[in-house]
Amino acid sequence: LKLNSAATRKDSKAWMLNRKTLRQYSADLTNRRVTLAVENVTKEGALENSAESVVFLFVSFMVMFQNEGKLVDNLFRFSQSDAYVCLKSVLVKPLNYILDCAKEFLQQAHRNLGRNDLAAVFCLLPLSKYIHRSQDRFKEFMKFSEPALQERFNTILKSVDSTCVDALEKFVDHVKNDQEKFIPSDCTVHQLTSNALIFLEQLMIESQALAVVLSSQQKDSPTTVVPKLLARVLSALGLNLRNKAEFYTDSSLKAMFMLNNTSHILKTIRKVGVLQVVSEQNRDVEQYYNDQIALFKSQYMQSWINLGAILAYFQQNYCLASPLLNQRPREKEREQIKSVFSDFNRQFELITNDHRDIVVPDVNLASKLREDCQKIVLSKYRPFYEKYRQVNFTKNPDKYFKYTPESIANTIDNLFNATL
Repeated sequence: LKLNSAATRKDSKAWMLNRKTLRQYSADLTNRRVTLAVENVTKEGALENSAESVVFLFVSFMVMFQNEGKLVDNLFRFSQSDAYVCLKSVLVKPLNYILDCAKEFLQQAHRNLGRNDLAAVFCLLPLSKYIHRSQDRFKEFMKFSEPALQERFNTILKSVDSTCVDALEKFVDHVKNDQEKFIPSDCTVHQLTSNALIFLEQLMIESQALAVVLSSQQKDSPTTVVPKLLARVLSALGLNLRNKAEFYTDSSLKAMFMLNNTSHILKTIRKVGVLQVVSEQNRDVEQYYNDQIALFKSQYMQSWINLGAILAYFQQNYCLASPLLNQRPREKEREQIKSVFSDFNRQFELITNDHRDIVVPDVNLASKLREDCQKIVLSKYRPFYEKYRQVNFTKNPDKYFKYTPESIANTIDNLFNATL
């Protein structure tokens, strides 16, 4: 097949040019990470090896085509018709072999996708990118080949593109309809969120190839197909997360789960460029996520607001007059003070115990939550504590003055530990 001899001509400019392409393709393949976003991911790298072999054959073939063409022109000085016949006799058989290898690779990719190894798309996209980039050069060679060979080449290219699109559609469906009922007890970022964002990050690396592939299968222009796909994945992820959040029986834990995941989504899509691409079609995307974060944070803080409301309600309806502060209150008033301290202590312990295991991976968000919780609680508790510790309403003050403002602040400081 003369592929080996062509591949060893390292002094050839054509070979050096195509070797850069091969290096780029090999780098593209490293982006196919093993991820739990899909089941049964191929860990042994067999598909990556097959994909790299196919593109190596294509690269080598183009080098050989260029060199054989120069040889015919410069050495033999054939007429154009004789040159066509010569090149056809030399190059058709190697191309048929390469197309056989490409067909076998596609069959292997289909088997992987059948096992829900959707990460196989990251082997297909770089291959599609190379073939599309070299399409003009392949068309030049097709002048020397039979129509059947041209049709076979076009079929392979269409099959690569259609297989990519099928894999992407399966991924969107997986993100939207994942039936996993597991929810993290610490309300942290769900595995589905993490894996979907990794998948999107990888797609961004191949965004140019993605645009070509999607536009070849759809009527939309290359400038809109990628933003629409990314938006569909984000929408599907948001829907699934809301469904998973319903498995929490505590509304505050449900809100924290959504807050963690939504915050992580926004932070990640900013970092990897997804937000910028999606915003080309919808400028309100970032504002939507910010609004959702504010909403979920407000819903979570409601449990702490309710804690402060215990004190606010008492002070509004049962507050002792100042002249009585140095006197022993009446029995009814003493019981009211004891009751509100008991209620506060019980609710504070309940909240801190229920929320003790919550993890907030975003350090800045965790810090802001602690600050807001302390502000809500201490703004009510500190004056209440300072006022009624001067009132002689009990013979057992340790039972009711169980928490000082400082101990409450310290307890809240130990919440939302970021462990990721």
